[in-house]
Amino acid sequence: MVNQKLANEIINKIFHNPDMQYGLAVFEGIDFDKVFKFSEKDEKYYLQCLKRNKSVVAKPEEIVRQLMLYKLVNYYKYPIDRIDVEVDVQFGRDIGSKRADIVVYREDGRAPYLMVEVKKPDVKDGLGQLKSYANATGAPILVLTDGKIQNNILRTDPNLFEDLLEIPKFNETVEDVRSKKITYGDLEEIPDLKQLVYDLQEVVLANSGVDSFDEIFKLIYAKLYDEIETPRNDNRRFRVIAGATNKENLNNISRLFEDSKNQWRDVFKPNDEIEIPENVVVPAVSLLQKYRLFGSNLQIIDDAFEYLINLDAKGEKGQYFTPRHVIDMAVKMLAPTAKDFIMDTAAGSCGFLLHAMQYVWENELTKDKFGDGYDIKQKDYAEKHLFGIDFDPRSVKIGKAMMLIAGDGKTNVTYADSLDSDIWSEETKTRFHPFLKALKDSEENRRNQDE
Repeated sequence: MVNQKLANEIINKIFHNPDMQYGLAVFEGIDFDKVFKFSEKDEKYYLQCLKRNKSVVAKPEEIVRQLMLYKLVNYYKYPIDRIDVEVDVQFGRDIGSKRADIVVYREDGRAPYLMVEVKKPDVKDGLGQLKSYANATGAPILVLTDGKIQNNILRTDPNLFEDLLEIPKFNETVEDVRSKKITYGDLEEIPDLKQLVYDLQEVVLANSGVDSFDEIFKLIYAKLYDEIETPRNDNRRFRVIAGATNKENLNNISRLFEDSKNQWRDVFKPNDEIEIPENVVVPAVSLLQKYRLFGSNLQIIDDAFEYLINLDAKGEKGQYFTPRHVIDMAVKMLAPTAKDFIMDTAAGSCGFLLHAMQYVWENELTKDKFGDGYDIKQKDYAEKHLFGIDFDPRSVKIGKAMMLIAGDGKTNVTYADSLDSDIWSEETKTRFHPFLKALKDSEENRRNQDE
């Protein structure tokens, strides 16, 4: 038997990481020494399974499973006698071809209530497999975890699944979970927005008859507006309302979207509305509601938005987005300062502006130079020194969202044709008036100002 004080070191070896960076954030606070009884044989580590009461090879996926078992029993308070592992799932006449990692049964001991699929860290697939288990067994609650993140899913319909902020504890109901107030401070940073966007598009909106791109961005802007307003009163509106009908939930998000349209008038048309069907709005909102966009990793946001824009086949319109490493090289060559104004007249998704902003933040507007007020300096720079123009409305939606997320609410990305200022709106002209050169001839100067 291995000294239990070495549990963390053994797990590090199993995950091939010496610095505890493999990531088991889902199980933060659990004392590994209480969970694992390791032994070593033939240069392999073994552990004692909490359910099967036998020794099994301590692979990364098994580590995650044992921690999830411990959490189900000690945190969620499910009785161990209602839990089983490696459970055969029957698909029609095909018996035993697939096995569920963990199953929690109802009181009768036969009907599955909760099914868990575990993966080793950074393995994200398994959601489709887990949903097929639910359709085969009727289990209403699903959990997918790789140790870094935990996805909690409620099956509301054979083809519709709602994300839950948490799974119910023993003797709790789904409505108990839905009704819990989640404050702005409880919102999590998005670990993988690209995966969320993919799920929205392929799982939630695929068969709804709407334009996935447009509807996803309506939801994103409604969410951004809610995050701007929430810190003032902490009354979050972008959420699934417990006990409300699908129509009531749709009306709630629609009103929030109307407010976001008024906040950012040049992003959407006045008559744009949320077009997501009533029966889809709860699964769609539930995917995003527990995450925070402001302050999220910009690379994660950038990757997701670039994925979205590429789905629209931009190359067919003669639009090509500059690779991010090329942008980074160009910005380093340009070496912008905090005093410079930067304008991209074909901004696309604002890659150049974002990289320029980050360059200035990292080299000039640092905490070392400005103390605790550095973040105010950074936001002020983003608001007053960065400008973008693009003639494609979808690119503007993405670029503006990126700058909003980075600059915390202010943006100067404009929907316009930079080659034809005659057709610019007065609002657009006003935005760029301060940058016009004063001409000596008064008539030419007036015409220049007008045009």
